Amino acid sequence: MFVFMIIILLIIMLICTRPIKGDIKAASINSEKLKSEYDKLIVLGCDSKSQIGYVGFSNIKREIKIKPTMLSEYIIKYDDIVGIELIENGKTTLCVGNIIGGAVLAGGVGAILGGINKKQEITSMQVKFSIEDFFNPSYSLEMLNNGLRLNNSTKEENIKNIRLDATQIIDTVKYIIGNKC
Repeated sequence: MFVFMIIILLIIMLICTRPIKGDIKAASINSEKLKSEYDKLIVLGCDSKSQIGYVGFSNIKREIKIKPTMLSEYIIKYDDIVGIELIENGKTTLCVGNIIGGAVLAGGVGAILGGINKKQEITSMQVKFSIEDFFNPSYSLEMLNNGLRLNNSTKEENIKNIRLDATQIIDTVKYIIGNKC
């Protein structure tokens, strides 16, 4: 009886976690459409309804559109960006922002904190945008929460992929800040 229950649970888990071919095709079509709309597109994932989470950079509109899966979109104008931070487990590990004369700083303190943090398990990760807006001075994009991000990769692959996505976002924003006219 016990073996039978385990087999049933395994079958249910396989059915629930197996991607549906139609969903993958729809997500692929959505991704291709988005790539044509943006100069740079960073895909963050896909939910069960083929809704793609992404960060899109439009140089023509001079804006960043952030669309997490299952949440509403958020738009940040290039000229309103003051800085960006990577926050892991509630601590800032990298900070990039405007300094006198428009120079960009990627703090040595951030590098030190990042090196210290790497020994500890990462359970949460956010990219925080600092914005020149009195009423909404920042926007945080949650990349990882409680060690979970919906996909079929291992935890180590998951953290590596999330960190790569976060790095792409931060490097692009660093470029935008450094090239403001």
